[in-house]
Amino acid sequence: MDVEIIEIFKQPLIEGRQLERTRTALGFSFQRIFGYLLEDGNSALSYIERAIREGNATHLVMPAHRLKGKALHFGALRLGRLSEYIEHHARQCVERRQSPAELAHYVARLRPMFEETMAEILRGTRASRLKSESLGIPFCAD
Repeated sequence: MDVEIIEIFKQPLIEGRQLERTRTALGFSFQRIFGYLLEDGNSALSYIERAIREGNATHLVMPAHRLKGKALHFGALRLGRLSEYIEHHARQCVERRQSPAELAHYVARLRPMFEETMAEILRGTRASRLKSESLGIPFCAD
């Protein structure tokens, strides 16, 4: 395992300040946009998994890029950085006309990481809702 990947797994699952900035910026649209992340993330993961099974580096690039962007927007730092790693190395495989087989181990870790990350964001959203309600403040993530 190279140093870059070790550093990725040292990243926090969620970068709380970014998630809060996103929650604040989206306001009442947060829950709806988060739903898009769930749908789009699952779709991107399916494409990534299929591409790695087929040994197709070209088809890894765009879904990994989409997953990276959406994850980082919501503060999902570890998921975003792992997606970025896969995207970058898949691009190198395309340029060198190599198989992306070396990425299979990391692709296998994406879905469990995605599920853990989404669960953590949901827990944080519920906690924010409860805190807001206990203070009599309308919660704006609906």
